[in-house]
Amino acid sequence: MSIGIGGFCSKLSEDENEITYSYSSYNLNDSNHKNLDKIEDGLIVIHRSALIEPEIHKKINRMPNGRKESVIKRIPNDIPLSDLIREGKICVKNCSNTWKTIDDCDVVAYNICYHLLIEYQIYGCFSENWSYNK
Repeated sequence: MSIGIGGFCSKLSEDENEITYSYSSYNLNDSNHKNLDKIEDGLIVIHRSALIEPEIHKKINRMPNGRKESVIKRIPNDIPLSDLIREGKICVKNCSNTWKTIDDCDVVAYNICYHLLIEYQIYGCFSENWSYNK
């Protein structure tokens, strides 16, 4: 069962130094933060120096037909998100629908940053859009 909160983001730009997303959040339990118009007025800037590379595991599997196949597995590393925000490697401008913060960062933006960095470790790139609902 949903608790009625969530957030979404869209990539604005990506270059060799940073990745920029606009984001917003909503809380259906609070009439002041429903965000029915889906206004993305928050900003997340992730500097390339904040990116943590995954562990790469390579092994050779024998297939049923007798052929050998190389398999590469990307294992995500832990992300010290609070440290990255405190050091300024990830900058967050809270959206107008912020109702709760962690270290002066919107709790939804915090969650979005974490999942974007995990997806980067798994897939090696940043998605154009991302959302979650709880």
